[in-house]
Amino acid sequence: MKKLSILVLIAVLATLETGQAREVIHKGDVVVVPLRGEISPSLLMFLRRAEKVAESSGASAIVFEMNTYGGRLDSAEEILSTFTWLRSARSVRPRLCYQRGKTFR
Repeated sequence: MKKLSILVLIAVLATLETGQAREVIHKGDVVVVPLRGEISPSLLMFLRRAEKVAESSGASAIVFEMNTYGGRLDSAEEILSTFTWLRSARSVRPRLCYQRGKTFR
């Protein structure tokens, strides 16, 4: 499982650098979702869409990798509410949020 997670992470990051993030998610995969840039309504929509895709694809876990420099407070509160909802949801488990050396469950 650990090797699979590392391979999926490498594959996702490699395609993100080229701008071709069109990976197919298979049942049981670990999905890594990069949240970068300004916190805004578009980032919130991206997060929600990524969670729905991971859930509908049967992913075994979802990891949100955050690297933001701040932004809109209303969007940040909505993102926090979404993380709180995801924590209590029974869809994709486990879910983690990672930010530069810190992990939030």
